[in-house]
Amino acid sequence: MMSTFVEALTRDAGVRHGSGTDRVESVDGWASTATRYPFFTGKGGVGKTTVASAVALRLADSGKRTLIVSTDPASNLDDVFGMRAGPEPTPVPGVPALWLLNLDPVAAAAAYRERVVAPVRNRLPEAAVRSMEEQLSGAAPTARRSGRPREAACSTRG
Repeated sequence: MMSTFVEALTRDAGVRHGSGTDRVESVDGWASTATRYPFFTGKGGVGKTTVASAVALRLADSGKRTLIVSTDPASNLDDVFGMRAGPEPTPVPGVPALWLLNLDPVAAAAAYRERVVAPVRNRLPEAAVRSMEEQLSGAAPTARRSGRPREAACSTRG
């Protein structure tokens, strides 16, 4: 059962653009003209998951195939949608065009490094392989330490 808060939000919410003096438009209006891959970022507790969930529901309800992804280790997508999402796209019961995915960014970065390095591991000198691994491991730890937001919603329109 989906959170009644999210249901109410998708029914009544608007999206505010820029400063508080700018106009507010409906989620429907915003979602119909938005970029194909919207990202919702910000500090903890500002409503990223709530807004991303509302937009994702609206997009899915309008027939657009929608995937909402969280890279937050403490993701609450499961709580919002009343289901268990994992590392693969998981369909949301009752919303045919919506899938959830909880992505572990550290595991995803490690898997990527392995896919890149594995084909050359026994063909290049060990020092070259170590250098590749070191260069490929720099971005994820830096992003984690910087406190950058860890949630996003992505939409595939169809």
